[in-house]
Amino acid sequence: MQWRMSLAKERILNSSDPIGTIAVQVGYESESAFSTAFKRLVGCAPRRYAASLTPNADLDAELKDTEI
Repeated sequence: MQWRMSLAKERILNSSDPIGTIAVQVGYESESAFSTAFKRLVGCAPRRYAASLTPNADLDAELKDTEI
């Protein structure tokens, strides 16, 4: 399972594929099952992991919170 998560982390980092597509690519039948396993092994949800890799992720989140 670690190998699949390593592949998933690499694809999250290096592709613009949606999380659901990556889930299928690494062998999961559903995004939900993948997200649960990813969170258990990596420590955060795949979307949060992806957001943490983007520059200014904290600033983007802060700006979203302050928009009217």
